[in-house]
Amino acid sequence: MLKRTLPYLIILLLLVLTGIILLNHRSGTLQQEISDFIPPDMAAVDQIMISRKNQEIILSKKLNSWELKSYGETKSGVVEFFISGLQRLEIVSPASKADRGQIRQNLVRSGSMVSFYHHDKKLMAFYVGYDSLGVQGTYIMDVRQKIPYRIKLKGFAEMNMENFFSPKAETWRKTESAR
Repeated sequence: MLKRTLPYLIILLLLVLTGIILLNHRSGTLQQEISDFIPPDMAAVDQIMISRKNQEIILSKKLNSWELKSYGETKSGVVEFFISGLQRLEIVSPASKADRGQIRQNLVRSGSMVSFYHHDKKLMAFYVGYDSLGVQGTYIMDVRQKIPYRIKLKGFAEMNMENFFSPKAETWRKTESAR
């Protein structure tokens, strides 16, 4: 009796083990995480630079507040909102292979470059911008890897988040009436 049921028990055991392994390792082919684009410890970041074409802003941390270079204080909470938004970003999908070259060119040419620094040492940098080629959306691309990924902001329906990465001083600086 045992000789007849032993092969079936072994097959059953192998199927159960295979099922357990597959269920525990259910990751897709998308290996990129948003943490690959932003510093893991945003508290260590003391400077953020955002630039696009001929516009550039530099946000510098001074004690417990942020300052906009050449303009003084930033609006209350705007940098903290930006940082919390960065942490809520998630990768949706890589750009299709057919569209990658064009999206890469568009990001470098007209997207924003966001760089993070700690004591004047660049920690990370990426390009970000909206592209309507192929699958419309906001794309992010590490300056070193050159593969664009479509991103979204959790809880935010809008696909175009380009203004979230604005290099315009008016977006960040404290106005006279707010001082």
